[in-house]
Amino acid sequence: MAPPHLHLDLTSCRRALVAADIHGEYERLEQALVAIGFDPALDALVSVGDLADRGPDSMAALDWIEKPWFHRIVGNHDVAPSWVLQGQIARHEFREWGGDWIMDLPDDEIRRIAAILEDAPIAMTVATPGGNSVGLVHADCGRDWDAYLASIAIGARMRVSATDASLFSRVTIRDILTRMKEGRDVNPGWARVKGVDHVFHGHTILPEPLTVANRSWIDTGAYKGGPMTVIDMDAWIAAHPDEMAGEPFDAEAE
Repeated sequence: MAPPHLHLDLTSCRRALVAADIHGEYERLEQALVAIGFDPALDALVSVGDLADRGPDSMAALDWIEKPWFHRIVGNHDVAPSWVLQGQIARHEFREWGGDWIMDLPDDEIRRIAAILEDAPIAMTVATPGGNSVGLVHADCGRDWDAYLASIAIGARMRVSATDASLFSRVTIRDILTRMKEGRDVNPGWARVKGVDHVFHGHTILPEPLTVANRSWIDTGAYKGGPMTVIDMDAWIAAHPDEMAGEPFDAEAE
């Protein structure tokens, strides 16, 4: 079983790319990769989770997981089949999430697929070709990267639901969107994650990727007809510099 956190060294690659929630839209993902000149011999692709459900080709997730240049963290939809088998989610509820593609299979086959889908870290720290340290978490994380990683490690050992915020929470992004809607300033000190250059999230569908401080939410709802977002991590960070880079972290600014 994968550890709760994984360090991934991609410094030898030409580009370290991150893909938003795929949700079974693998034909659209392939089209997006072709459009940016993806070369599996030179580039690497990392998913922020939610490989399956809702889209037309969820079973293809099993093939993509085996690709040596494809890396991933788990999203809530990746752990959902296991939770169904454990009775934590009702089968009819998971069907409403888009799980029809797996729910009509025999339980043994569901168990096999569920074990594959959930076998990925909750969080990842990527060393990029451009020298950045990039965090990946599906939904949300704490504002101190090292402390956050310690918390999910403790939660995994104690078998408690300490991972729920990582997979489900929209607290930070909802607060940001509310502040923006009300015309209030979004203080980068409040949103920033200390101890990492940038953090990418999926989970919350937006019209286009949104960056505040050193965090970006990149799910643009491909399964609903939105773009399939694939981002060059280093290029994105260069184009969206952290307003507080190099400044001391001010806890009061939170």
